Amino acid sequence: MRRLAIAVVGAAIAALAAAGCSSTAKPKATAPPLPSSMTVTESSNGQVFTLQHPELKAGLVTFTLTSNENPNNSGSFDMQIFALKPGATLTEFRTDLAAVGAGSNGPPTAASLKLAATTVTKINNQVLAYGGNPGTSATEQQVILPAGTYYVADTTQWPKSGGKNGISAPFTVTGSDTGAVLPASSETISMTMPQMDTPRFAISAATLNPGWVRMDNTSTDLHEAQMLPVKAGATVAQVQAALESNSKTPPAVFADAPHGLSTGVDVISPHSQVNIMLTDTASEYTVVCFIPDPTTGKPHFAMGMVGFFTLGK
Repeated sequence: MRRLAIAVVGAAIAALAAAGCSSTAKPKATAPPLPSSMTVTESSNGQVFTLQHPELKAGLVTFTLTSNENPNNSGSFDMQIFALKPGATLTEFRTDLAAVGAGSNGPPTAASLKLAATTVTKINNQVLAYGGNPGTSATEQQVILPAGTYYVADTTQWPKSGGKNGISAPFTVTGSDTGAVLPASSETISMTMPQMDTPRFAISAATLNPGWVRMDNTSTDLHEAQMLPVKAGATVAQVQAALESNSKTPPAVFADAPHGLSTGVDVISPHSQVNIMLTDTASEYTVVCFIPDPTTGKPHFAMGMVGFFTLGK
């Protein structure tokens, strides 16, 4: 009996010890969930991008793209989101961007138009473009990103730098998008080719409500949508003439806009969509595309890709 009692007491002590150990054992650490949003900030001198997160969750991603750069100091700038297609390299892409930029200086010539047409075709085959900040103080956008490696780059200043680190910043998207879709929006601006392969904007209504607007590239070309405030009654011809004038003073057709451009979205690849947030207070806008046409080499706005809308209250 005593031997049994000792055995029982021993078992009880062992059980208590085990319980005490289990109560103080630390749970196994788990990695925090990957974020689905990111703020990207460009420095005041336009030389460095700061990314809030190096890794994002695949699926619906929301970007806030903020620039502290003064366009009066460095000229035009942007914050383009892109991924390389298989076989393409950053050096190849940057070199072709530099060629397009060099060819756009001065009045167009037959040689510069041919270069623009050839180069934009090459770029379309090199990258998947997911929009971005076209050159304003801040923009917000939503986009579906599958797993992969991506970049944010100032495609104006980066080629001029010879590929200096910082003006192009990589980030990673991990996991499965699990069938994620962009949130629906009744306000849409489509980039189309309805008339003999002539690029056009198709805007869902003459007046768009502030909030998320769907930007839909339904064509086979690269497109962007740069939106500038204009004075009431502005025409396509007036906007085209103003943009082709290369005037150092704001042409009369445009209303005052802080920090250069007012809003919009950077380049979007064919058959791709993003949502952008429109919150500006100016009421009348023109929307234009500066991307060269792959056939003529002319900027799309010169071929009639100029639209107008009123931003409601």
